[in-house]
Amino acid sequence: MITYMVTSDTKKRLLDKIKAGNRGNAFTSKDFYDIAPRGTIDVTLSRLASEGTIRRIGRGLYDY
Repeated sequence: MITYMVTSDTKKRLLDKIKAGNRGNAFTSKDFYDIAPRGTIDVTLSRLASEGTIRRIGRGLYDY
């Protein structure tokens, strides 16, 4: 099993980039590969969706 390290810095950078766009913009993990590795991004997006910060609208597709 692979464990991904999600730091508060990674989460903050992701949220900053998400919030820089307009509400309702859709995005995928590919949009954040400049921030962290894919696994870390996927875990972070999943956690943000579970918290209700973002919405999962399809497999691998989210909006704010």
